[in-house]
Amino acid sequence: MIDSEKLMHDYADAVNSDVLPGIHWLGLKQSYTNLDYEYLKEILKKLHDKFCEIYGTDTLDDSYDFILVPAVIKVRQSNDLMLGLVQLDISSSGEHWDTDFITPCGVFNQNDKELNDTQLNYVRSFIPYDYFYTVNIPGDIHVDMSNVPSDVRDILACCNTEYQAEQQEGLSLQ
Repeated sequence: MIDSEKLMHDYADAVNSDVLPGIHWLGLKQSYTNLDYEYLKEILKKLHDKFCEIYGTDTLDDSYDFILVPAVIKVRQSNDLMLGLVQLDISSSGEHWDTDFITPCGVFNQNDKELNDTQLNYVRSFIPYDYFYTVNIPGDIHVDMSNVPSDVRDILACCNTEYQAEQQEGLSLQ
């Protein structure tokens, strides 16, 4: 039987020890500000690869319960893109539970009770949002992965060949 809770905690620990310390926060801020997503792709790829290392796959079915997955977040009001970690319950068709936003000011959880007013307002400026994860979750009924915005698809393609294939299908030979 799959111990989803242990995998989720192992992944969070690996992200905290192996991925986040390597982030150049000023570089991340410049990527967000200049809409130059190459550095975001690099970070997202590291998050995705660490996920694959811990989970042993990048395709998950309903034999898992709660999972933590790397994602691209699209803020609805501003259309800004950012990276995040999204917690889902895929035993209930991908129900969204929580999000950690990876910002130039650090990582903020949307439900962190210890945020001060400034931090809370900062995080609230991202809500509402849509999220698109790097892994394959065929049973998720909450995210329409066939209608991913092109800017998000471009970033996700660095991690998942399904997005690369869908981009190539749209190419014209004329």
